[in-house]
Amino acid sequence: MNYINNYIQQNMNLTTREQKLLVYYLKCILYDVSKLIIFLFIFYMLHMLPEFLLAFASLFPLRTICGGLHFRHYWSCFLFSLLYIFLITALFNKIIIPFQVGFILLVLCSVTIYQIGQVRSPSKPSLSDTELLQRKRIALLAVGCEIIFTVLVYHQNFAPIIYWSVILHTVQLLIGKINLVLFNPTQ
Repeated sequence: MNYINNYIQQNMNLTTREQKLLVYYLKCILYDVSKLIIFLFIFYMLHMLPEFLLAFASLFPLRTICGGLHFRHYWSCFLFSLLYIFLITALFNKIIIPFQVGFILLVLCSVTIYQIGQVRSPSKPSLSDTELLQRKRIALLAVGCEIIFTVLVYHQNFAPIIYWSVILHTVQLLIGKINLVLFNPTQ
């Protein structure tokens, strides 16, 4: 990453903030693509690839828009993500929530996600108030689409993967926000 960072500084006419954002995004893409490839292999070997793909499709927009828990090291992030997705696809997938309760929980999740906004990595440059409001609106739209889809397929056997992805991501955001407030009050 240092090579890429040095190259960007020497050969591109970017502000310091733009440089930091570019390096951050490149790092995220490289790390996430490597995790995705390994996860595809693991869930394929576990005969859970369709479940993984559904959980990934549910979590990816929320994670990229809202953020979540962040770890200092690749392997701690990798292990947490693997356990997190495995629990959604293998354990929580079996826990069926009645429709009315599930709908209320998902609406509460959308309100909570909007209120929290974004739980960003400490290494990611700060957002302006306008950018943060825009992210909140996009997050609300994304979770709203997931709620509508979940309501339409609620009685299908794969629906728990979707609604548990939203519910557990909301819990993750709450934990991330509490961590930011307790351990990094300037955020």
